[in-house]
Amino acid sequence: MRVVMFDRLTWSTALSLILSFLMLYPANAQSTDRSEPFTTVKDDQNLQTTPEQSNRLKRIRDLPTTKAVHILRANGDLHIGSEVKISIPNDRTLVFSKNGGETIDSNDFTWFGVEKGEKGASATLIARKGEISGSINTSKAIYRITPLGDGLYAMSEMDTKRLPPEEPTKAPPKS
Repeated sequence: MRVVMFDRLTWSTALSLILSFLMLYPANAQSTDRSEPFTTVKDDQNLQTTPEQSNRLKRIRDLPTTKAVHILRANGDLHIGSEVKISIPNDRTLVFSKNGGETIDSNDFTWFGVEKGEKGASATLIARKGEISGSINTSKAIYRITPLGDGLYAMSEMDTKRLPPEEPTKAPPKS
């Protein structure tokens, strides 16, 4: 009889421990498909680039709307999940939740997302043939992501004051 009570007590204790563990670490906490596709290259002055990468980077830096440029490196395959974490160099890290887009495969897709926490930032990422380009809009700035080739990317901050003026809307002709 005592053995049976001990077994029940053991099973009861084990079940309590399992339930406590599940409440502390819910299954959905691990189910978020968050990806971090890029890492900032810290010392881009000593970065070895091909002539093609150097030319692309020079064209980006020479644009009148380019305020600053940072070099990013792709983190392995560019899998983009339901959440994307992107660090803005010398600023902050943003986490975007997908709210639209289409996927053909992992190398060809469009991805639209908004910043978690309703802070107003948004991201658009477009992959073609395994290279991603896109834009990030925050309350402070607009950033472009442009492939340089061989896993390197440029994140350029746009100087919106240097954008060309918008065309005035024309009234339809009177008939």
